[in-house]
Amino acid sequence: MRKKENTVHKDNRSPREKDDNPNHHYIANYQEIGGIRLYKVHNKAGDYIELDNYIVSVKKCSLADAEKGKCKFYRSESGKEIPWKKNSMRRK
Repeated sequence: MRKKENTVHKDNRSPREKDDNPNHHYIANYQEIGGIRLYKVHNKAGDYIELDNYIVSVKKCSLADAEKGKCKFYRSESGKEIPWKKNSMRRK
């Protein structure tokens, strides 16, 4: 009688590649020198979360969606969630 071997296939894809949710944003070089920052922006266009790399600023999602948890931010390298609700973001 043969013994069945447990073959577990390891998924070598990065967290970014595994995630297919369009409201999950993966950010490389977060808060490193010359890296990317997230900001809460309040202006005439509304309240939103902005991604800024010192050259280009991009509106990522509304502040309301981010507060409800519909829009999440992760470190690209590790896949860990960025706790933007704390003091990691400043007002512009």
